[in-house]
Amino acid sequence: MKWYKAKTEQICSHCGELIEVATSYFGNSTSSFCQDCGKKRQTGNLQYSQKHNAYIDIAQNKTCDFCEQPSIGNIHNKSICNEHLGSVIDDQV
Repeated sequence: MKWYKAKTEQICSHCGELIEVATSYFGNSTSSFCQDCGKKRQTGNLQYSQKHNAYIDIAQNKTCDFCEQPSIGNIHNKSICNEHLGSVIDDQV
């Protein structure tokens, strides 16, 4: 993995943030990480979990407020996993 400039829009493999054209991102042919997640991935704090089929922040090491899956971050003061991301966003709209 290395740092690139986005030629097309990308989606972060960890947090789902949109990586806009001409923005630096960390990635390879199968994964793209926004700048914040890319720094975590580069330092080894973001690792892929085969068990959960997702990247987890080992420094954060929190679980989703709705289930036992690893959290990908916080939205509206709730710790969420990939599966519950849409639910939290829909509840706040």
